[in-house]
Amino acid sequence: MLELMVVVAILVILGGIVVLQSSGVELDAKESATKVTMAAIRSAILGSPGAPGFRDDVGQIPGKLEELFNMPATTIAGKQVKAFDIHTSIGWHGPYLMNATGIYKSNIPDGFINTYGTDDGKTPSVFDGWRLPIILQIPTTAGLSLDEQVAYARLVSAGPNGIINLQSEIKDPDIININPSIVGDDVILYLFRANGP
Repeated sequence: MLELMVVVAILVILGGIVVLQSSGVELDAKESATKVTMAAIRSAILGSPGAPGFRDDVGQIPGKLEELFNMPATTIAGKQVKAFDIHTSIGWHGPYLMNATGIYKSNIPDGFINTYGTDDGKTPSVFDGWRLPIILQIPTTAGLSLDEQVAYARLVSAGPNGIINLQSEIKDPDIININPSIVGDDVILYLFRANGP
């Protein structure tokens, strides 16, 4: 009986070790999937050598990720968005992403605010590895021109804790040069700049 209890105890300890290691692998897999998804979104916005993106067709980046799925009904940064014209090769020629992985829903306490998407429960969104929307942030820091604001545009995933640590409304000019201590567990991918401080 004593030998059986020792064997069971050893099996319980080994099982606990396996569970701890597999949870780390799962976290790494979700982060990797998020980074791959964010890279695909960046290609949809900026284009790639084989395919033009939103910016190539419209002449600017979208104000929200939902504009990669649906043509904007109004303007972006004061400029009217028109349907694609085959003669000029200018205008919205989407959808730029084919498969939405979820529906955007704002969640103000966790940082998913209306400025990131239409809060109608029908707006297509792309989810990260943790089943939360990836958002496009364009800092509105006072004193920056529109071109400078766009230069700091970034895709943000809230990461495993589901809370966005970077709010686009932060007026501190340092928010454009993100320090790793501010990021927390968020996953960030800049559209035009290298990641890092």
